[in-house]
Amino acid sequence: MQTRKKKRFFPLFVSFILVFFIPLLVPEVGLSASITLEDVIRMALVNNKQILDSQANLKIAQLNLERAEKLFGSPQISLNFNPWRGYYDEKKNFESSAQFKIGGAIKFSGETDISLNYEGAYDYESGNYDDFYSLELHQDLFQDRSLSPSAIELYNAHKSVEKARLDLEQIQKEIILTTVKSFYEILEISDSLNLVKKKIVLNQEKLEETIRKKESGLVGQLDILEAKIELEENTKQLSKLENQLALAKDQFYHSIGAEKDSLLIFSLLQEKKLREKVEKLLVKEVTEEIILSQSEFKKARWTIDEKRLELSKKEKDTSPNWSLSIGYTSKKLTPEGITSGEWQANVGVSYTLFDAGRAKLLIETAQIDLEKAERNFENLKEDVQFNLYSQRDALKEFLSQLNLLKLRREQARLRGQLAKEQFALGVISNQQLKEFQLQQMELENSYQLALCSLLTSYLSYGTSLQMELDIGEIVGK
Repeated sequence: MQTRKKKRFFPLFVSFILVFFIPLLVPEVGLSASITLEDVIRMALVNNKQILDSQANLKIAQLNLERAEKLFGSPQISLNFNPWRGYYDEKKNFESSAQFKIGGAIKFSGETDISLNYEGAYDYESGNYDDFYSLELHQDLFQDRSLSPSAIELYNAHKSVEKARLDLEQIQKEIILTTVKSFYEILEISDSLNLVKKKIVLNQEKLEETIRKKESGLVGQLDILEAKIELEENTKQLSKLENQLALAKDQFYHSIGAEKDSLLIFSLLQEKKLREKVEKLLVKEVTEEIILSQSEFKKARWTIDEKRLELSKKEKDTSPNWSLSIGYTSKKLTPEGITSGEWQANVGVSYTLFDAGRAKLLIETAQIDLEKAERNFENLKEDVQFNLYSQRDALKEFLSQLNLLKLRREQARLRGQLAKEQFALGVISNQQLKEFQLQQMELENSYQLALCSLLTSYLSYGTSLQMELDIGEIVGK
């Protein structure tokens, strides 16, 4: 196994963030008197709890990786010092001395260990100080270096960083899409609220007109009841929309960390630009490379690598473990004041002769886990491909719906002009003219809602295809 250094790739939705050309950490945004779509996206990316938790997880993974990397070459040094100890010797005489020990070890990726130890003892009675040291080189033989504990730990640390970064990018993408959708949902509710208010005004005028006709004997009590019911229904709808708008705003401001009295600025969407980008996106082919670049595939591939590594490790544990040790140990001072040393070399092997079949069962379990991960990887391809096609079909449907509403809006505009002419000629009443205008307003709201839905669908599908998305060209100033 080779540990490869993977390029840090941020999906193109990060480019989507950068089009706002303002850094993420902007504390003044939360204090702004009015906020635009660009502002709320920045604020959501800064203040969202999920993103903050994901950033913390990434930082922890990076620290663990740094710690694992240091295991390959950084020395470990330990010190033990006992300034006094008392004991009885073989003749039951009380003796006292001081002990000093210091040791260090360096571990390398190939399971090569170099250790150095020094030990000294001072006798308080005689005033003598004796010391010796030892140096040892330990090397595992005939072993796959990639399966050593330090190599596996480093590999897992790299994967943890990649997973944490992928999770962060995925959450950022979801937060952006959710924020855009919630932003325009508030606009939708506000438009519906204004429409209902106008309907209530018209209902009140209609009720007053019906009462006057009732007094003249032109209509009956049933007509008055119908007018009152229509007024009451719209009044109830108004109260419902007011509560819905208040709740939606509270949730939205809380999610982005903004003040509740902040004014939302709803910039107009550039319909022509959006249509051009949607049509360009729809002709893009869903290639094998795009499918395999999805986050689901990356995680599934990492799972296969982990299961394969786990299987190799269990197979290694059943094989003999050969090792070579070469060491030097100094001897204490001789009475003549001469020091000497001793070299040693050892070749050893360790092997488990009998474990009641536990190792074999662990290998079989690891093989099944690996086969399962590989099978899930293959099956995932169809699911991811189906999801991409579903997003593409949804985008087509939103574009088709917008085209239909555009025709109906033009139809309503012509009918509105005709209604004005009929009102000028006295063919229809002022109330009927206002009803035509309300219908036109309601259709306009539906058209704007379809336009916003097309935008969110475009962003969702476009980021899945790893395309650069410049929302700054779509959202007008």
